[in-house]
Amino acid sequence: MIAARQIFLGSAKAAPLPYDAEVEYVAVGAGQICYLGIEPTVNTVLKIDASFENTNGNLHFGFHTGATEYSNFRVFYYASMLYFDLGSYPSQGGRCEVSGLSLRTRYDMEFGNNYVIVDGVEKARKNTSSTTLTQSDFQFGVGASKIYSAQISTGGTLQRDLIPVRVGNVGYFYDKVSRALFGAATGSLTPGNDITA
Repeated sequence: MIAARQIFLGSAKAAPLPYDAEVEYVAVGAGQICYLGIEPTVNTVLKIDASFENTNGNLHFGFHTGATEYSNFRVFYYASMLYFDLGSYPSQGGRCEVSGLSLRTRYDMEFGNNYVIVDGVEKARKNTSSTTLTQSDFQFGVGASKIYSAQISTGGTLQRDLIPVRVGNVGYFYDKVSRALFGAATGSLTPGNDITA
């Protein structure tokens, strides 16, 4: 497992929040990766408010080992299609495909065991059971995106509840569960405008 770049905040009575401001979104640039320090299973659910900012045939959210077709939790947008692989590639019946989505458009999406929901409407479902996933670190990145919020749970237990923030001029994701900041493994994430009261 690749260690996530994160800052732990200590006890619940620790001092003020470790960021300067909440922002509208954090932009993950093409080729950047932000590791989140958790390992998904076939029971992992990703709920994410985001836009795809480029096409990428590899990965936008999740993980893709590249070593076996039985070990993926992979969301990517490519050639005007949204794809979600869980556990297996199409040869094993584990791919959900969604058409009609656009680049640079914000969507509220949910990805679970062989289903995809977009803006509250189920768009795809596969009646297959996926195999156990090889352990790998969940990530945002490789493909470019803007992320407004995200929640990741496994077996009904919330593991990450992420909001976009900035420290100075650098974007991060603050996790309300672990009370940690997650940033780019290389380079710096770009924050959107500050959210003001």
